[in-house]
Amino acid sequence: TVPLAGDGDIVVLRLVGEFDLSTDPILREALGAVTARAPAYLVIDLVEVGFCGASQLRQLADVHTGAPVNGIGFALCGLSRSQSRACAVVWGRDCLPQRYPSARDAITVWSAAALARAPGAQPSPNERAS
Repeated sequence: TVPLAGDGDIVVLRLVGEFDLSTDPILREALGAVTARAPAYLVIDLVEVGFCGASQLRQLADVHTGAPVNGIGFALCGLSRSQSRACAVVWGRDCLPQRYPSARDAITVWSAAALARAPGAQPSPNERAS
């Protein structure tokens, strides 16, 4: 977990290993626990995942679908080429979540966005010009 200034936090769920039907309950439990915390942002880190089956990608897609309803930003990071292709099939090319090369990249982007929205934040130069 990375605390943010302002209104929430970023939770990074780092998955490691192989995810197939035998690990469905473990993944489901981990996803349930992390979404129950209702973070402002949720990053699913797949850098150390060797295999992720379609059923497990569907679980991630279900969390992604529910995230906006629960006020949670959602992103995937560290996808391999084969995982990216599989995600496009499971999610559909037009519905893919935000993707970043690493959790650090997602944290950097979302931290900057949260700070920009924080009470008392200075307007950006573009906002001052209007």
